[in-house]
Parts: sequence; C-alpha cells; structure tokens
Amino acid sequence: MKISRANASSLNGHKSSMEPPPLPMMIRLTPSCKVRSLIAAIAQDQLGSKAFAVTGVSPSLAPYLLKQARLQAAWIGIRHEECN
Repeated sequence: MKISRANASSLNGHKSSMEPPPLPMMIRLTPSCKVRSLIAAIAQDQLGSKAFAVTGVSPSLAPYLLKQARLQAAWIGIRHEECN
C-alpha cells in the first residue's frame, strides 16, 4: 500500500487543508551511491514525470561513472540531467 501525504495526514487523525502542492523533486544521482539510487527510484515512483535526477559532470568524474549514472537513471525510469 502506498501512503500519500493525504493518507499520512489522515492516519494522524487530521487532514491538513494548508498543505502545499507537491513540487518537482530533484535527486543528485551518484552512480556509486546505492542510497541515492534508491531515493531516485522512490521519487520516480511517487512523483512520476515531476521527478528527475542530476549528475554533476566535471573533469574529476570518471567517464565510466557518468555512463553508470545514465544507465541507472534509464533503468529506474527517471529523467536524467547532466550539469556541467
């Protein structure tokens, strides 16, 4: 069972009418970090097309890590942006 914000509020015994609408979520996707990949997968599941992952590209990033980030994002199904 997925618990949305509305469901979570009602579980606490009240429903907030002042809750802001969900914003697009940006996740920094680091290929070697399993936790960030998990967060990206959760964001994709919960937010759909509003979620996207960002990888910072610089000379210090090994080319294979960028390739791995692209592959992980594609596998998760999340939009992937590269920031130079």
